[in-house]
Amino acid sequence: MALAQAVHDTLHVAAEAAYQAFLTVQQADFPLTCFQVDRHGRSQATTLRDELPLSASQRRAFMHAVPAGSVASFMLFSAGARFNDSTASRGLYLEFGRGPQELDGVVLLLPYATKASAGRFFAGMLRATDCPAASAALLDEIVQAFRAVLGSLGGREWMRALEYDKTGVPSQAEFEASSAPLPLRAATLDPASTQADCNNEINHYLDALVERYPFADGLAFRDALYQLELDFSVPSLLRIDDFLGQAAASLGMPESDFLDRRANLNFLHCLAAYCGKVIAKASASWVDWYTCDQWHRKYPRRARLAATPYPALVAEFNGGAEAAPFLPVELILGRLFRGETSQQFRTALTDLAATVQAGRPRQINDEMPLIQQMIDALPPLGMHYLDLARPDWIAGDTFEHWYDNYRTLFRGGRVVWGVTVQANYAIFEPGREDCLGQIMYDPHGIVPPEQLRQATSRFIKVKGCRLSDPRLSFFSDFLTEEHVSVFGLRMPYSISSDDICTSAIIYPRKHLQGERLCQPFYPLLIHDDVPGVAMILPRRFWTPGLLEMYDDLS
Repeated sequence: MALAQAVHDTLHVAAEAAYQAFLTVQQADFPLTCFQVDRHGRSQATTLRDELPLSASQRRAFMHAVPAGSVASFMLFSAGARFNDSTASRGLYLEFGRGPQELDGVVLLLPYATKASAGRFFAGMLRATDCPAASAALLDEIVQAFRAVLGSLGGREWMRALEYDKTGVPSQAEFEASSAPLPLRAATLDPASTQADCNNEINHYLDALVERYPFADGLAFRDALYQLELDFSVPSLLRIDDFLGQAAASLGMPESDFLDRRANLNFLHCLAAYCGKVIAKASASWVDWYTCDQWHRKYPRRARLAATPYPALVAEFNGGAEAAPFLPVELILGRLFRGETSQQFRTALTDLAATVQAGRPRQINDEMPLIQQMIDALPPLGMHYLDLARPDWIAGDTFEHWYDNYRTLFRGGRVVWGVTVQANYAIFEPGREDCLGQIMYDPHGIVPPEQLRQATSRFIKVKGCRLSDPRLSFFSDFLTEEHVSVFGLRMPYSISSDDICTSAIIYPRKHLQGERLCQPFYPLLIHDDVPGVAMILPRRFWTPGLLEMYDDLS
């Protein structure tokens, strides 16, 4: 769920104050200080003296007793702290009081330590230590948004908590072997919001549906949905149709009453997202989501949509402006309340899938037969172009896996789009050394670079944060540590519902145009026999068709 603008505004003011406090704690403690924020975003600080009440309840009372004209309040102070995952012994606390409801009662903590022997100050992973139940579904979004503002102000230390903030090196094998239930709550989508990032919020809906964690306002028919074996297969749509037929016969309420309950809207949006995703997978396509208002603003000259205004969502496949939009909520409501038959429901989905597949744009892997011919035609004396020297530092490193297997990619591999998540800054400039990086890609080759970059933007936001979602905390660990290699690690649906993966990669300069990385996206070679191993397609093997696609995207 997108954070309200008032939340972002308050977080920005709080981050400015926290950054100044961060500069202070490098030399001395930061005293308990209350900040009052006016409607213009200006803050006034009051340092509390020792004789004033300092208990948690009294601090909250003080923050809520704000003068006229104040729209938000928060407190900052440094104090001792203990952590299970860090050797830090102190932290800078940020406690929110009066203001946006989503922030009231949230406490953020920025651990830090000073190593006198090294003469350096170290910052740890930003985290939340307290949160009211009403804000639990938004907590990770709040932490990431605050870290983003802090980083933009210069507080980049919280993006590289390398020196002490972990008790062990992140392990992909241990992470993938873990199966503990997720202690999460899914925020609910508001289709009336003009600021909603519908793709992101639909991702969270699908994630909650797959991982079976609860929604903040409940999910109607939850147990029944879980029994449908929703595995993103086409037959699962038939099971949904049967279920909707049974539900229609037993609801016993008009449509308007049904739409008045938030749990019912969550049910509609979950099924809508699921149906759209199954159609996309079945037709090797991608889907973008909009509220009706967003779609009308994107296409102001097209006819108004005949849809139930509040709960409606619009699915657009393959970025096709000319294709008719898909209104899955209308389809589901038609089955539940408007007398539409099973045959009508199934025909609508079948016709949609055929239309989407027929309008699918050319995909990058269509160039692979010609690429393979070019690789196979490389003369024996030219094979050194494919050889990569293994650096000394690789010995004993998990990246040996990449060097042991990269040549397999040239024998019957596939080509897909990839984007950079992060990379050694040196690869963007001329140089001699090959460099490491982290990439994101769709192993099916369906998702185009723009959608990959949106997912990458969501992914990199977790860096420097300790989040309530243990999956995102693991991602934060290896992104922040920067020296752990992961291969083919699938993103949770909360990041992307397109089965996207992330892998470590090496950028061989001799395979790059100008021997440096010029664009954040590029064609990758992958192979089913070595999942997770990927490399940029050497420039010598770029076909005319691939160059045309690349130039169009650039």
